[in-house]
Amino acid sequence: MATPTYISVTEGTGKKLAASTYSENGQTVLDQKVIQGEPYIPAYTVTTSSVSTATANSHLIEIMAGAALNVRIQRIEVYQSVAATTATLALLQVLRLSAAGTGGGAVTPRPLDPADTAGATAMTLPSKGTEGVVIHNEAAVILQTVGASTPFPPLFVIDFERLRSKSLLIPVGIANGIALKLITAVAAGAVLINVWMTESSF
Repeated sequence: MATPTYISVTEGTGKKLAASTYSENGQTVLDQKVIQGEPYIPAYTVTTSSVSTATANSHLIEIMAGAALNVRIQRIEVYQSVAATTATLALLQVLRLSAAGTGGGAVTPRPLDPADTAGATAMTLPSKGTEGVVIHNEAAVILQTVGASTPFPPLFVIDFERLRSKSLLIPVGIANGIALKLITAVAAGAVLINVWMTESSF
């Protein structure tokens, strides 16, 4: 087991960095200790109730940045919540918006820390905003019948927190956003959507 010690840092008052010693190639060397701090950037979830899949080319959900902070989308999950009339293969897209839609169901981003207040907004099934580039395409099997013992995984999961990858950035500005678009109509079906995101000034 490593022996705790420290490395002295000359900074006027003689502050020290914590370290441990171990032997390497016959030499006693030091490893600096790094203790991970608590994340401080405001973080939110956007969680919907059942969203209908009956209309082709609909925006199941849109998320728009606020006027003061950048938004980073970390993860999107979609689960089927209502069986479809007919099982089908549905195409889903994540795409950018350069103008918000209107008339949908407002969804309030929920802070993980009650002290935070989101500037971003979200809406289910709005009239479509101005579509931009497609960030991600995915096909999902929509079920007609749920088996008695069949695993029921998410329809769609995209994780923007992968190693050596940036999160999906929505730049500050109320005209900037993203949408989850359903290309294929799925009669009688519905989905639940969970989105994890953060807001920051950088």
